[in-house]
Amino acid sequence: MSARKVAVWTGAFGALALVLFVVGTVIDLRVAEAFYLRDNAFADMYEAIGKMPAFVLLAIAGGIGGRYFACKFGSKWIAAVFYLLTYAVCAFNFKDATDLLTDSTALSLAACAVLGAVLACVVCFATARVAEERLFAYFKWAVAVAVAVVATGVLVFAVKEIFARARYLDVVDGAAEFAPWYKFVRVDGGDSMPSGHTAYTAMLFMLVPLAAINPRLRGKESALSVLAIAATLVTALARISDGHHYLTDVAAAMLIAVAVQAATIFAMYGKRADALEFKRFLRPKTEAAA
Repeated sequence: MSARKVAVWTGAFGALALVLFVVGTVIDLRVAEAFYLRDNAFADMYEAIGKMPAFVLLAIAGGIGGRYFACKFGSKWIAAVFYLLTYAVCAFNFKDATDLLTDSTALSLAACAVLGAVLACVVCFATARVAEERLFAYFKWAVAVAVAVVATGVLVFAVKEIFARARYLDVVDGAAEFAPWYKFVRVDGGDSMPSGHTAYTAMLFMLVPLAAINPRLRGKESALSVLAIAATLVTALARISDGHHYLTDVAAAMLIAVAVQAATIFAMYGKRADALEFKRFLRPKTEAAA
């Protein structure tokens, strides 16, 4: 995989997000009116799973971190901390889904605990199978994932606080009046811009550098890029369809996510193709020793 190909797909993703943002700036209200379906199963499903891509990737990163410290440094305590963090992320991953399925907080938390344990076991089992000669390459990818997810979450929260924009649902209910994003009409409790679900789904783009490390994904970076873009667009449509967000909200989330991921990938891996491919870390032990 070349750094140039990563740059091309990153640019395509960013250009699409920018076009949608510009279009939304002009016809935000009309798009919201046209696609608003009130309560619908499509939107409910993405309400539950929209954030999962980011949290699953973060859980995998935690599992890799635990194995890395256990193998490279023999530090069981640090490894245990990583595994506990992996479990916590896995459990929280299901919170939106369990909250929708039950009105009981206790039942929701119990379901999160059980489902999180199952997912954490799967993640730890899968990461335990990573070959030691490839472990550093996977660990560096895990660090990149953690940085990208956390930075995206912080930026999404900060922008929500800055704009405090009313959701389209509030406009429909008569609780607020529509205002374009650039007018900075702040509303108490407003958190429409940007869309957190869309930004977290866009984290799937972090699978692209993984194609340079995992032999099963080698040569599939274009397919992974298309998957990330398509999944993000579907989530964006779902968030618009139930009135939670405007087109500019989801487009802003995409811009934030792709900018953070691009900066993270090229900061961690550099601009050279061999830096992306980690050739010296992928050699068998016997070859490396020779």
